[in-house]
Amino acid sequence: MNIPDKIIEKVVGVARELDQLAVEGYEYAADDRCVALFGTVRDCAYRVINAAENEVSRHARLAKKASDGTV
Repeated sequence: MNIPDKIIEKVVGVARELDQLAVEGYEYAADDRCVALFGTVRDCAYRVINAAENEVSRHARLAKKASDGTV
């Protein structure tokens, strides 16, 4: 695994932690604004995870093309 993908893997880990914090936050939300905040955090976490996974897939496709000589 190359260095950018290792960093992306760490980013995914942080985003998963954010998602877990948001889930915990829902349980203890004091009011609707807290619920909205945790919903926003959870949405952002999913977006980061999705973007990161797409980027790793793109890297894999580019590496395959490079090894096939089709770049």
